[in-house]
Amino acid sequence: MANAPNLRAALASVIADYRSGEIPTPDAAHVDRWISQFHEGVRDPSPGYFGEAFKASTGLTPFRFILERRVRRAKELLLDRDIPIAEVALRVGFANQSHFTVNFKKLTGKTPSRFRNDSI
Repeated sequence: MANAPNLRAALASVIADYRSGEIPTPDAAHVDRWISQFHEGVRDPSPGYFGEAFKASTGLTPFRFILERRVRRAKELLLDRDIPIAEVALRVGFANQSHFTVNFKKLTGKTPSRFRNDSI
């Protein structure tokens, strides 16, 4: 791969925010910025190249990477009983509690409510 050194640098830049712990949950602006950084670091990327390169580097698709980070942050927030589950869903980037619950259960095997009750 002719672009391998640039690709490594671009992907390192894209995921550095999470590894540093500075950004708990990505939003559309972060993802757009990461994609721009990636494209700046790689000459002439083809459609889908970013996703393929990201998965090759991290072992996860960009979607799965973001989803796992959202659920990880949600677990932290769920430990605080004063935060309603619907609010947790919105804080970590889900459009609504239903969408949050479906994805949370897929990754953890528990609903957010069950996770909260078992954890506290």
